[in-house]
Amino acid sequence: MQFLMGKKNSFTRTPGVLSAFFAIAAMLCFGAFAIIGSSVDAQGILHEPFFLVPAGCAFAALCLFCLAGALISMAVSGKRAGSVRSDRS
Repeated sequence: MQFLMGKKNSFTRTPGVLSAFFAIAAMLCFGAFAIIGSSVDAQGILHEPFFLVPAGCAFAALCLFCLAGALISMAVSGKRAGSVRSDRS
């Protein structure tokens, strides 16, 4: 969970926070779609909140994109911190 609350500055913390936000938004979209459900009226017209499915998929994709950015940022900052070590005794 270190990628959610980075130690250094807001730049390293932002992708993790965004990925958490997008994950919650995706879960809310899919949950709302499941709760609202679908119905067919007397004229045979299907009523369903279909827009929630692509919105949920878009939020899930953004979550994965930001999560990958957070992990890459954490790996790069770890390499950078490790490269400045001194080998002196």
